Amino acid sequence: EYVTEVDTLSDQNRRNVLRQVTKLAMGEGIRYDSKAYGWPEDCYFIKGTKVGPTSDILKLMELGQKCEDEWGRDHGNGSLLRH
Repeated sequence: EYVTEVDTLSDQNRRNVLRQVTKLAMGEGIRYDSKAYGWPEDCYFIKGTKVGPTSDILKLMELGQKCEDEWGRDHGNGSLLRH
């Protein structure tokens, strides 16, 4: 509801965000796959940790920034970890 009524996103962007949120909620973690700029194999953001409504979002954003600092920045304007 937030991404459709408050902070409106395009349909494609909303699908991308929800796909990543689903991975985080299931504890799959997410990685930046890009042939040109992607993260090294086996580098995932918080794989094995389920993210939910009570998770510390600011802490997750800090961890995401550390991943980018170590493995390479998200060339998708932050859409992977910062949306």
